[in-house]
Amino acid sequence: YTHILYPNLKFNNLICKVFKFHFLFPYFFFFSPFWVLVRVFFYFFCFLNSSYMCNVCGRVLWYFYVFLWVKMYVFVLCVYYTCMLWWIFLCSLFYFIFFVF
Repeated sequence: YTHILYPNLKFNNLICKVFKFHFLFPYFFFFSPFWVLVRVFFYFFCFLNSSYMCNVCGRVLWYFYVFLWVKMYVFVLCVYYTCMLWWIFLCSLFYFIFFVF
């Protein structure tokens, strides 16, 4: 039995191979609309697949993709707050040097 969206097992395996290749390079396209389309395509054609092997492959890639999104958000937040604290420190130092002394 195969799902109506996946009539051919070779096509299913091809989808998994393509996603394995694309997910090696997520940071280059991370905030582009391309990755929104990839996520939608991936969800409908791999994550919901009825074929067992491609379903396992799709789930692993999906979780890996979500992990990369979380990692990127944490990285951006850390950089943002680090820069903000650095500028607060520099402004405080500037104020202390030029207005206190």
